[in-house]
Amino acid sequence: MNLEEYFTITSGQFETILTDMKETASGQTEINGMPAYYKEVEGSVDKINIHYWLYGVEGDQHFTQVIGWTLKSAADKNRADIETVLKSFQPQTNPQTEPQSGK
Repeated sequence: MNLEEYFTITSGQFETILTDMKETASGQTEINGMPAYYKEVEGSVDKINIHYWLYGVEGDQHFTQVIGWTLKSAADKNRADIETVLKSFQPQTNPQTEPQSGK
């Protein structure tokens, strides 16, 4: 699986979550030197209008989904802060692959 396929699957899940989903932006970018796809979508959940920022990022060993959201009415006000947080993503440098035994 490549990054584009991963992102298509993960971002596509929002079509089942959101009512009246509308894509407002999409493309390719980089986050801290790592290739990424992004998409902004709007829709409602339980009659609450929400704006999502969805990213799929390709690290050295894994793909990662990075998500930000706010109320649709606050999207413009919160955009800069949310994008700053999302674009600060860095994969864990030493991911633990074995569960700790607790001993």
